[in-house]
Amino acid sequence: MEIGRISKRYANALFLYAQEKNEDTKVYEDMSAIAKSFAQMPEIKHLLSTPTLSDAEKEKILVASVGEKVSDTTKDFLKFIVKKGKEEYIHFVSMSYQNLYRKANNIVFAEVTFCQEVDKNTLAKITTFIENKFVGKKVQLNVKTDSNIIGGFVLDVDNERLDASVLGNLNTVRRTLK
Repeated sequence: MEIGRISKRYANALFLYAQEKNEDTKVYEDMSAIAKSFAQMPEIKHLLSTPTLSDAEKEKILVASVGEKVSDTTKDFLKFIVKKGKEEYIHFVSMSYQNLYRKANNIVFAEVTFCQEVDKNTLAKITTFIENKFVGKKVQLNVKTDSNIIGGFVLDVDNERLDASVLGNLNTVRRTLK
């Protein structure tokens, strides 16, 4: 079975279980923390695949990747996934869970990258722009900074990209001139 199918099945089971226990929002926060930890520290994946680690040690690593306050539902799930020997899929499970939660709660996830920190007014305008495009949906906005884009911004929403950065414009000019 492929990673995507396994991840989606585990994520779906976790989502239904979390809803049953009325902890789907807390588990969403936990899964978001896991996804962020794996993105920021890819060595976690390699650490979990170490055969000399016991299941208890793997559970501790996964719980630590969530942070301080971990829901009982998430702890139970992490214990279960380690017991089944599927800890290698947890990053993908966490991303699949986030997608399920957002879909069920009518949330659109957007990521905007600026070359430097921006004020709240600018973020409010970006959020309003997204809300106007995705009418009736709540916006979850993740803000990043990357000095490589030189100026402007890059907005990613639902597999669409609006590149209004100086770097993006320079690349467009470069491709045109070739």
